[in-house]
Amino acid sequence: YSPFLTGKRVFILPDQDPPPRKDPVTGKIKEGHQGQKHARQVAESVHKYAAGVKIVNLPDLPEHGDVSDYLEKHSAEELIAEIKKAPRFTPQPIATDGTDGFFVPAMRLAVTVPDAIDWMVQGVIPRGWNGFVVADPKSLKSYSTLDLLIHLSLGKNWMGFTIPRSFRCAMLAREDYWGLTAWRIKHFTRGMLQDEKITPPEIDYLERDGLFVNTQAQEATWYLDNDADVSDLIRRLKERKVEFLAMDVFRMLFMGDEQDSKEMSIILDKVKRIRSEVGCGIGIVHHARKDANGDIFQRARGSSTIHGFMEWAIGITTENPDDPRSAWVRKMEFLTKAGGEPEPIYIKAEGGEQEGFIRLA
Repeated sequence: YSPFLTGKRVFILPDQDPPPRKDPVTGKIKEGHQGQKHARQVAESVHKYAAGVKIVNLPDLPEHGDVSDYLEKHSAEELIAEIKKAPRFTPQPIATDGTDGFFVPAMRLAVTVPDAIDWMVQGVIPRGWNGFVVADPKSLKSYSTLDLLIHLSLGKNWMGFTIPRSFRCAMLAREDYWGLTAWRIKHFTRGMLQDEKITPPEIDYLERDGLFVNTQAQEATWYLDNDADVSDLIRRLKERKVEFLAMDVFRMLFMGDEQDSKEMSIILDKVKRIRSEVGCGIGIVHHARKDANGDIFQRARGSSTIHGFMEWAIGITTENPDDPRSAWVRKMEFLTKAGGEPEPIYIKAEGGEQEGFIRLA
């Protein structure tokens, strides 16, 4: 029946398997009803046709319980919330021709992704992709990145762009003094709370599960060209199930020469390793060259390897640098390999750059 679900979003609600038990007569381990196994069989069958598939494991189910048992104690809204936060089902590409998996059938690869781009920030950042935030000096690059992370962590729309749900985020804040990062977090959240953009329970969630930060106060040094540092980071990101990692700022993350294409290829391979092993998207904050030609993305400092690495990018420039700093307006541009970038937007630091949040100009 899978073809009848072509183009539909499919949610599979498995029964609760009982734990394996030992047969008192034979001593063999006896499995339960295999609800999870059956759910995966259904998902494998239907994903070739559906626009997206999720296996939704409902909490607090008794043994052999199903969605009807769940709804006896929970509302429909709670069920929808569980569906929204469940991860998409993605089958692993496997070889079907007796090879070791180096090659896979083209259609087998094609059906591992949904028909539409899975956006973290609609039209700006696809889920799981790597990119850069490139900015001129004093153009709110760290400020904007932290603001974006807070909105991603809470599932709040950002600068007019839709964020479909909350994402667990982490930030390596390696450039600014750690107290400045802490100050910004305090004032961002306080300003959003005062404007009733967020609630006290959401602040509690942000503290408990939403956004994790590493500064020089926690780790004096950390480098991408140190394999031990990278392996430790991967372990910690996995433990916290991080879905998006921001790294601020690129030049503080390695000891090599950013003008050397070979060295940059090695460093960016480390970033790809983090994404591959953790499964998270990564955004790297980076400086632009003021003395170069081209748009903000082409002016990213360093070798051409950096520009080729960008799967998405946000570029920030100051529109009126001759005006008083409190009146500065920044232009924010977008680039993505998915195509169809949104039009640029213009932003200001509300009340100047020390007052707690950014608004559209």
